[in-house]
Amino acid sequence: MPAYKAKHTVTILSLMALLKISPGLNLFKFKTLFPAVTILLFVATNTVWSEEYVPVGSILIAGKQDLRGQWQATAYQLREEGDNFFETSQLPAKICFNEVANPTAVACHEAKGANNFPFQEATELKSILLDKSRAKNGVLFTVQHHGATLGKTRYISIWIYSKKDNTYINALEPLAITDQGEFKIYDSLIDKSGYLILADRIWASKTETLFAPHYYEIKIYKLIGDKYVFATKYKTGKKYKSLDNVPSINVIEPEKVRIIRVIKPSGN
Repeated sequence: MPAYKAKHTVTILSLMALLKISPGLNLFKFKTLFPAVTILLFVATNTVWSEEYVPVGSILIAGKQDLRGQWQATAYQLREEGDNFFETSQLPAKICFNEVANPTAVACHEAKGANNFPFQEATELKSILLDKSRAKNGVLFTVQHHGATLGKTRYISIWIYSKKDNTYINALEPLAITDQGEFKIYDSLIDKSGYLILADRIWASKTETLFAPHYYEIKIYKLIGDKYVFATKYKTGKKYKSLDNVPSINVIEPEKVRIIRVIKPSGN
C-alpha cells in the first residue's frame, strides 16, 4: 500500500468486533482507552499501518449501505513525539476502510487539501445519517492542520459507500475551513434532501484583527447521488462574533431562515 514508508507493516484485525467499540467514538477517548501499545496486541502480518502511523480511532459504520457485510473506518496519524510535534510534521493523517470480515483488504486515503496541503491531526471520526429520505449513511472525518497558517485550518471529508467500487469514496471536493468557521450536515432540509452548509469568516485584514467579529460567507452543498454538489453561496448581512468574544462560532443557525430562502428559488 502506498505512502506508509515503513520497514514493518501490520494489519489490524477485526478490532471493532473484538473490542465492541461503538459508532461515533471520540478519538481522544479512544487514545486514552486503547493506547498504541495495547493496539499492538491485536495485529498480525500484512499491510495497514507502519511504525510511523498509529490508529487514533475506529468505528463500525451504521445503517443500511447496500453492503455485502459490516464495514469499519479507522483514522491514523503519526505517533506524537514531543512538544509542537504537528507543527514540524508534514505527513497527513489517513482514513482507512475495510470490511470487518476481510481486514486485509483495506483502502486508505490521505487528508490532503488543494495543492496537496497536508492536515496532520485527526479530530473527528463518526458515522452519520446524510439523507433521511434515502436512509443514506456515511462517515464524517475531520483533520486539523498545524504550522503554516494563521489560526488553525480544518479538513472536512464525508465518505459514502460506492456499490460500483465496493468501497468508500469522498463525497466532497477538497474542502477546508478556518477555526473561525463552522459546518452542519442536514439529513433533511426543505425538500427532504441532504445538505452540507459551511460558514467561514471573511477577514478584512486592513481593518479587522484576526479574531474580531467578521462577515461570513455561507456555502451550500446538496447531496445528489453519492456526491455533494455546490449549489450557491452568499455573504451574511451582518458581522458575527469570533473567537475574541465567544468560545465557539455560531453562524449557521442564526442564518438558517435565509439559507432556506436562498435554496428555494434555485429549485434544488
